[in-house]
Amino acid sequence: DIYLDETIRRMVATHRSTLLDLATGFYNEAVGIEMAIEENPALAADSVRAREAYDKAVNVLETMTTKLPTVASPYSIQLGRNVADLYMRIGTLTENTALFDKGVDILESEIRRYAQYVRYAQSLTPSQYASLQRNDRYIDQTYFLELLRDYHSNGLDLEAMVDEIEAMGVNIGNMIPKK
Repeated sequence: DIYLDETIRRMVATHRSTLLDLATGFYNEAVGIEMAIEENPALAADSVRAREAYDKAVNVLETMTTKLPTVASPYSIQLGRNVADLYMRIGTLTENTALFDKGVDILESEIRRYAQYVRYAQSLTPSQYASLQRNDRYIDQTYFLELLRDYHSNGLDLEAMVDEIEAMGVNIGNMIPKK
């Protein structure tokens, strides 16, 4: 029930972005350790350090989602996709289905959220569409399709998701470039 003006929303986005960078750094550290172990099995004892780095990445992500919830301020463009991707990558590499599922939940939430933007953009006349800001056209022309691509590339049921967003009024056929 609190109003977050544009300045506060930008601050939230900046904090989230910084926390995502930190979590990604821990993730990269863990992957680097695992690659070193693959090259030199004598370093197997370092697998504990890799696990700790993954745990730190997850802790940062959990802190971000708890302290800066999307119910108060939705993710900015790209950020939700990147948070979902990191959860799914960590979940896959650590074989933690709960983390993978958390990433899926975030990705599905982003798809449903931006489907509303696409539906609106598709309802506009060409002259109205031309007056949209660059970010709004980017959502319609690129970002939404990237979200769907990510959904499919993670082995999720794209057909069911497309059916759901088409039921929301989005015409996927209009989004596919014509040759």
